[in-house]
Amino acid sequence: FDGVDKPLIVFRAEAGAAAEVSAVIVAIGVRGGITVEVEIDLYDPYPETSGGLIRPFELLSISPNPLKWFEVTLTITLNLSVYIKVGLILGFVEIILFEKSWDFNIVILGPEKFTPTIKKIAQL
Repeated sequence: FDGVDKPLIVFRAEAGAAAEVSAVIVAIGVRGGITVEVEIDLYDPYPETSGGLIRPFELLSISPNPLKWFEVTLTITLNLSVYIKVGLILGFVEIILFEKSWDFNIVILGPEKFTPTIKKIAQL
């Protein structure tokens, strides 16, 4: 164990679109999309004392339902890129003399973490 907690499962979905206007010597375009990332990890009910390790009895103390053993993190990001190319642009042949792009990433949601609710038992 190296002290870095990485999620067990990562789902990543992207959808995007692009548009470009070009003449013989210049092309200007924009690309945009949305990225949704879901991370699933085992829930550690005692992170300050567990040292990053999760033991079976800790999971069972949360709930006998295995669906409550996991924490889910959701992140939604909007991506936008604007670019300009200068050179000889003829269909399939491109000889680029100058190219510049500007990238923007805007986090719409997250990272939003959903953890199971634990009912603590009072200790005497």
